[in-house]
Amino acid sequence: MRGVTDRRSERLHDAGQGCAGPRLPPALASSACREYEFGGLTRSVPQLPQFPSVFPLWWIAGTASVGAILSFLVLRFASKRLGLAALSIGQTLVASVVVGLSILAWRLSGNIPELNDDPIGALSPNDWLCPVVTYVFLGVYGAFGLPASLSGWQRSRAALAIVSFAVNVVTI
Repeated sequence: MRGVTDRRSERLHDAGQGCAGPRLPPALASSACREYEFGGLTRSVPQLPQFPSVFPLWWIAGTASVGAILSFLVLRFASKRLGLAALSIGQTLVASVVVGLSILAWRLSGNIPELNDDPIGALSPNDWLCPVVTYVFLGVYGAFGLPASLSGWQRSRAALAIVSFAVNVVTI
């Protein structure tokens, strides 16, 4: 029987062998499995496929692009309905680029397995921290190019942090 045996008498099988046993559904029969041997009994347990814990640059850049585009759409088309700041096209474009750059900067610098693994359902520490970075980046932008309506800008900043969170959860 092909496989790797470790000192606890577990057998790891590759995807070509599949898991033996009549109780497994056909979808799991061809997946990788791990066999446990205890007291002469052998039990096969299917293993879930591993998702990458570190994302490639193109994936992170795509997420940042989606964040910038969605930010532009929110600022442009939902500003009156949500009570956001009335920004010119140029200010909207710059704020959207700031959101995209904040996502890109945080996701590149925090692209390690410990921050990308999802301990809470589908939410990783990076998903929670990226909107905070976006909020700070927008605060720095607002300090230098502050719109006329301060309260509207604060709501815009909060809305864009929510967009950043949503984009991080959905695209990564």
